[in-house]
Amino acid sequence: MTTSDYFVILVRKSIDRFHHNALFSNELIAAFAHRNWRGKVLDYIEEPKAILHALQDPYCKFFLAFNGFGTELKVTTTDPGRLYSAFEEYRKPVLDLMHDCPLHETMAHQLDSTHTARKLFITDYRYAEMALDLGVKNVTFVSSIVFPHTFKSFSRSKQRDIDVLFAVGLSLPGDVQNRYDSSRFKSRIFSTIFDEVTEKCGREWPRDPAVELKATMRDLGIWFDCSDFDHRFLLTTVLDFVKFDRRQRMLTAANDLPITLISDQEISQNKQRKGMTFLKQRSATDILKLMAQSKIVLCPTTHMTGYHERPLGAFSAGAAVISAPCAPLEAHFSHGRDVFFYSNMDEMRKYLEILLADRSLISGVGEAGKITANRFFPPKLLVDTMLNSMRTWPSP
Repeated sequence: MTTSDYFVILVRKSIDRFHHNALFSNELIAAFAHRNWRGKVLDYIEEPKAILHALQDPYCKFFLAFNGFGTELKVTTTDPGRLYSAFEEYRKPVLDLMHDCPLHETMAHQLDSTHTARKLFITDYRYAEMALDLGVKNVTFVSSIVFPHTFKSFSRSKQRDIDVLFAVGLSLPGDVQNRYDSSRFKSRIFSTIFDEVTEKCGREWPRDPAVELKATMRDLGIWFDCSDFDHRFLLTTVLDFVKFDRRQRMLTAANDLPITLISDQEISQNKQRKGMTFLKQRSATDILKLMAQSKIVLCPTTHMTGYHERPLGAFSAGAAVISAPCAPLEAHFSHGRDVFFYSNMDEMRKYLEILLADRSLISGVGEAGKITANRFFPPKLLVDTMLNSMRTWPSP
């Protein structure tokens, strides 16, 4: 590596509504800088000439993408009518940090990104298995990160004016269910599977909807095929329904407690809920600022086998975290000391009431969670994993 060497982070600002990629880019660039790597951010839709220059530039050593966006870039070659991976053609690794389900329909852009130039770092081990089934050749399960560089830029205040922060999208689960076409025989079968799985997961929160779906299909003699469009649609709708349904249940269970709700829904639709303060949706960085002003952060934690930005952001802020079941978090954080885990709505409400009644407990849990999070999930560990992978990774 020379002082002229650098890497490029690929973003697509037009679809990054709440600037999650901007938040992660700033944090990772700072962490890479500690390892003497210089990074720059380019929008691969708005800045195609700059992307091509970086691909051709010998000083640009690798690219970094989020959730597969950008890994699908192709270029023409000497073969007429054929397009090839831009990263394979120019022999540039692309490191892909993914948080979401690779089989979800919103990830369709990266279904063909199975070339050897792509290295997938995925923060959910169930999703890592799905990526391997999809044919992705280089997959590594990694922890996500806390945000020390971002918090250093905030003005410090010891005052925490928000009792409970609940930042979440509130799409209606019924809208997902309505996507099934009852006129198709296959759709009616899948709708029945959908109903059975979502009903189970609604009763018992420790159930993983992806696991329940595959088990239910196996019982019916159907083997889940990640290459099948209908199977991916079934998985997408199950994951979305369970996510939206659980959020609505949480809101109902805590509707009379002093909760500050940040939602993508119009505030007027929620005025019937007493005891809550409503704020419009805002950027990921601004949500972190609100976490720093919050005593408690309530987390749905929909990735039951992976890391999620919401609890790790709350740990970074030193807020007391109340989280749904999540195996990786349960492996590092101690219930009652660093965090409170709930498995149903009665438990969630009980822990909210316990913490709200004991400010010293809030402070102790928040501080313990912050120490644990900073110890196990600093950005430099993820950066080291990425850099190590390139040392042992065959050239594309």
